[in-house]
Amino acid sequence: MKKIKYVPLFIIVLVLFGNVSNAQMKRFDSFFGLSGGLEIDNQVTVFAANYEIELFNFGPGLAAAGGSLQYRNQGSTPSGNTFIIAELIYNFSKISKGKFIPFLSVAGGTSFEFNEAYYSGQAGFRYFIDEKNSLAVKYGAGKRSKSTIELCFDVKL
Repeated sequence: MKKIKYVPLFIIVLVLFGNVSNAQMKRFDSFFGLSGGLEIDNQVTVFAANYEIELFNFGPGLAAAGGSLQYRNQGSTPSGNTFIIAELIYNFSKISKGKFIPFLSVAGGTSFEFNEAYYSGQAGFRYFIDEKNSLAVKYGAGKRSKSTIELCFDVKL
């Protein structure tokens, strides 16, 4: 019976520090993508060009940094704001060997006019269609919106 107590601990250690190989994402891989989404609470559309580079292995995944150029309209009016955003991402790439990789991120930036700050936290997952192409879904909340969802298409460079 004593040995059964150690099984959950063993599983946690394996998940956190296991060296499971994942060919989909490796250190120094970089991705470029386009995304579209919606600030659900504000009914504002979002369009973005995104870049991400995997920097180092850490625990059950890869730490990455990236940037985004986003256009967000102002509701029903044709005007909007363009934002330049820096992002820190943690991809849980060692949890599964498959094509499905969950992630967490934090982002911050400003509008081009420097009249509006931007920050948010996001959670989502990336699904690799093949070795170079992936789809991602992001759900986030931040200063502008309490509920934003985005669909992204990324290409590994």
